[in-house]
Amino acid sequence: MADDSRLNDLKLRWEQDPGSRLYLQLADEYRKLERYAEAIEVLTKGLEKRPSDLSGLVALGRCQLEAAELDTAAETLENVVARDPTHMVGNKLLLETYLGLGDATRAGERLDLYRVLNDRDPEIEHYEYRLRGLRSAEVASARELGYAQNREEWISGLSVLAAPVMVGGRLIAAVAVALPAARFAGIAVGWPFMSWASGRKPTTSPMAKRASFGKSMESAAFAQISATRSCPMKALAPQSFAM
Repeated sequence: MADDSRLNDLKLRWEQDPGSRLYLQLADEYRKLERYAEAIEVLTKGLEKRPSDLSGLVALGRCQLEAAELDTAAETLENVVARDPTHMVGNKLLLETYLGLGDATRAGERLDLYRVLNDRDPEIEHYEYRLRGLRSAEVASARELGYAQNREEWISGLSVLAAPVMVGGRLIAAVAVALPAARFAGIAVGWPFMSWASGRKPTTSPMAKRASFGKSMESAAFAQISATRSCPMKALAPQSFAM
């Protein structure tokens, strides 16, 4: 009840004199109650009346930071340090904002400056710990990205071959085999294989020249290989051919 009484008193007094610095006290009371939207609204209106009030801008940046409006907080606090590069509280809040955004580069630069301004702050060690965590995460992310890119390049460099499965002199299945394209570049692959490294369709062996057997086998194998081209590791389903 005491807090409500103080809050209502401040609100009434500020509404009677909106150009006064009472807006700072009123906004701080809202912030302590975690009523950030109301605090930000009061600060915004107060700054409209007193645009050169650096304390109001710092208070606005603090509320935005605590309300997890990190991008907006960064913009507000950057305005603070642009006006006063040595503003200790402004630099500290901006450092915390950059850490919250996961921006290791800007956080590191701001920490270096803040350490010069206030090297006795016991929280510096905590900021250094958080910064090391961000940098480690960035390194791990870069490694993962590099792995994914290398994997895509490896897959795109595969050739798909159609390997025949013969039983009793008859072709009963065609199986897709994915192998590095460079290994087959310039090599003539005998029937009924086909290599996408060379881009040639399979040639028909003398054995397969009889009537429609060769034609049906060739077209079926080519169709199945085409179906797997977008996914080199996929095996072809067995296909029977009647003579």
